[in-house]
Amino acid sequence: MDRRRAKKRWHDYFEEISNIEFDHLAIPFASPVYGTVQKITVSETEAALRKMESVKANVSDDLPTGLWKWKDWCPADWLTEFFNQVVAEKKVAKSWQQSTTIPIWKKKGSPADCASYRPIRLLAHTMKIFEQLSMDVSGMSSSFPRISVVSSLA
Repeated sequence: MDRRRAKKRWHDYFEEISNIEFDHLAIPFASPVYGTVQKITVSETEAALRKMESVKANVSDDLPTGLWKWKDWCPADWLTEFFNQVVAEKKVAKSWQQSTTIPIWKKKGSPADCASYRPIRLLAHTMKIFEQLSMDVSGMSSSFPRISVVSSLA
């Protein structure tokens, strides 16, 4: 198969699935909260770290998940301070705002058929922890759109 044609086919396929609007439930609206934002606690950060899978590929921040789960240096303390600074400054790193989409074959159908693949999103591990924290703090489950502290910072 011609590499150029295959690349074009994948480009067209992901362009289509990335730009088609699917029917979905309305995004829940939350009224703005005025006043002081409560600080993220170490116990909340520890809970988010426990939910994180240990074996994940390194992505844009080049930090392995094992670093955040390593017990010898108390990562929850450092992350809590860091996340509170992110919230206070209302800024997130540019690398956190980007992800890489990778096609994973579903192991059924033809490998030559683009529909036989599912896209996964690679995102910085530190951002995943921050997203988990913001969902836990806001009381949202992961099945809902991620609107919370994260989206208000972007």
